[in-house]
Amino acid sequence: MQQQQAMTGKSKEALAKEKEKELREKAKHEEEKRKKEEAAMFKPVQTQKVPFGVDPKTVLCAFYKAGNCEKGNKCKFSHDLNVGRKVEKKNLYEDNREDKMTGTAIMTSNS
Repeated sequence: MQQQQAMTGKSKEALAKEKEKELREKAKHEEEKRKKEEAAMFKPVQTQKVPFGVDPKTVLCAFYKAGNCEKGNKCKFSHDLNVGRKVEKKNLYEDNREDKMTGTAIMTSNS
């Protein structure tokens, strides 16, 4: 009913122009949709970098943190959210026994 009322006062040329305009808008919308899909399909693979000498398992996986790590157990980065809170590793090649003994000796002498 509303369509008939809208059409009554318009000529055939005006109707044709409106129809053409709608088709152009629809085509434009489809093109934008297609471009977005292509961008999603062909987006570059992002990798996570680790400085030389750092164990990747001590670094939280950025993709896991975002909720989309696809590697699962094969991922070389940590999926433990508490990994950043862990204490740094001890140096096995350094002897800290003397430092500890002098530190405790100072504490006992002050008491």
